Amino acid sequence: MRMWTLARVLTLAMISAGDLPSVSMATAPTREYRITGVAVSTRNGAPVPYCRITAYAAITSDATAMPAPPPPRSRAPGLGPGPRGQSLASRTGGNFAPPPQVTADSSGRFSLEVPGPGAWRLAATARGFRSQNYDEHESFHSAVVLTEAAPTFNLTFRLRPDSVLTGLILDEAGDPVASAQVMAELIAPAGTDRTRPPSRGRATAAGRTDDRGKYEIGGLEPGSYRVKVQAQPWYAAGTNGNQLGRSAAPPTSPSPDPSLDLVYPITWFPGSDDEATAEAIKLGDGEERQVDFHLSAIPAIHLKVPRNENVNPPAPGEQRNRQQVRPVTVTRVGSDTAFGFQQINVTRGSQSELDFGGLSPGTYEIRIPSADGKTSEVRQVEIRPGSQAVLRLEDSKPMVRVQLKLNGSPNSENATVEFLDSETGARIDSQNPARGHGGFQPGELGDRPPPEEGDATSRVVMLPPHQFSVQVYSNSGLYLTGMEAEGARVTGRLVTISDQATLTLNFADKHASVDGVAKIDGNPAAGAMVLLVPATFGMAGDLNTIYRDESNTDGSFRIAAVPPGQYILVAIDHGWDVDWRDPATIGQYLLHGTPVDLRTAAEAHQEVVAVAPT
Repeated sequence: MRMWTLARVLTLAMISAGDLPSVSMATAPTREYRITGVAVSTRNGAPVPYCRITAYAAITSDATAMPAPPPPRSRAPGLGPGPRGQSLASRTGGNFAPPPQVTADSSGRFSLEVPGPGAWRLAATARGFRSQNYDEHESFHSAVVLTEAAPTFNLTFRLRPDSVLTGLILDEAGDPVASAQVMAELIAPAGTDRTRPPSRGRATAAGRTDDRGKYEIGGLEPGSYRVKVQAQPWYAAGTNGNQLGRSAAPPTSPSPDPSLDLVYPITWFPGSDDEATAEAIKLGDGEERQVDFHLSAIPAIHLKVPRNENVNPPAPGEQRNRQQVRPVTVTRVGSDTAFGFQQINVTRGSQSELDFGGLSPGTYEIRIPSADGKTSEVRQVEIRPGSQAVLRLEDSKPMVRVQLKLNGSPNSENATVEFLDSETGARIDSQNPARGHGGFQPGELGDRPPPEEGDATSRVVMLPPHQFSVQVYSNSGLYLTGMEAEGARVTGRLVTISDQATLTLNFADKHASVDGVAKIDGNPAAGAMVLLVPATFGMAGDLNTIYRDESNTDGSFRIAAVPPGQYILVAIDHGWDVDWRDPATIGQYLLHGTPVDLRTAAEAHQEVVAVAPT
């Protein structure tokens, strides 16, 4: 009795001091939060048995659902670009329990209990299907939102099965071509989306033919593809080139038999040597398409380049160790090299010049190191179908040295600056010089900035004379506010390079955000494409672009890291096939949008009516 009285006195004292919350002594029943549903294939609607369903805690605006603060640029509650397959612990650096998961039964049905309320990203994996999120569109998806008022949610998880390309590669005699490399390149829509690096035409997957000339490329997502093949004739002379798209000459190598000095050009389906005329192959969910090739050998092109000790002779009285001279390199330009495309064979060398053979039509970069090895002369040569058999250094064009200066934010040193050729679509990236990437690779492929320019906000990139669109990507949320140039012409994001130039990029990192709810007929519009369109969209010289999100199951969305400005907020109910990049197309939806002014406000909360796609 005395002990009970003392405990009661202490408890009352602690409560009066504010050390304990005022709660009932009775234990409240534990509420169960659960996501149930069935997994089916989008191919035929059949159940997907035994698929693995995992729930990842999404960062929400409700602090009670956040065990730890979100990392920079986390998107919430709408879930767009972000790391896949990561738990909240791995994203925030905390120590939390593994994410809840469950295996569906033989009928594809599942019931998954989650720890509490909030927004949950649901991911599924199954054999024959790519790992994907619930209601996924591009890199966006819809989170499942549970609350005390709605602790359960039932859904149908539609899984998109892998697509497959198969085919047969034959030569001009109808014989199989073994060890041919085949690459499928996903065709991305034109335009940019500044919420993430562009989903561009890219080397997606590759395969190699067997001794029967057959290949298979699986695990492809639905979409339109261009397919190309590169092979080496088995009888061709001088097949000693490497498979990485770059070649450096040995001191000497034997002369080829002219009758066997042949090469297969890179061939695009159905049989073109020009990417612009390649046929697009559309793959649906789980579809298998056969893509066959017939290759025809052509005479190999030779590029003759003086040895670098002759191009860059030592200064008078300087003694050079021949073994320390960095070699001249020839590299094919393009995404091919990521998959080992395009052999470059050195077929002959002499004391005065190098002979790079085995070349087929394409664009090649020539790098000739200086005497001290710190810089390189960079040139580019375009080999076209029907080109003359022997090209020399004078047939190439010099690349232009462009000095980049990044101003306006201490985070600019981490920005990736991308130059997109406005005509060919070729891309050259420039990252922090310490990393070495794309157009700048210190000590090997690019120029090393002088010591006074060697800080992380000053870089050198080598570009061919042309017009480029400048894009910037940064984990710190930088955005471009303007460009200035010395020796080049600038219009908006476009820069025209003709000679050596200095390009100054001005950045800012002050952001605003927009969140709210998308509704249709007064009810939450789940899976809607939400667009935040700049009022200046489509105008010449405009630096702004469209930001996007996908609404969650309760219609909520959030678009963060938005530059200050005037926008129009639009929601299109399941409008993922709408060409939102086209000003004429998106203009009809802007009539139903809501103006949002973020010039002074850091946040905006807005309800928006989702319209049906037209």
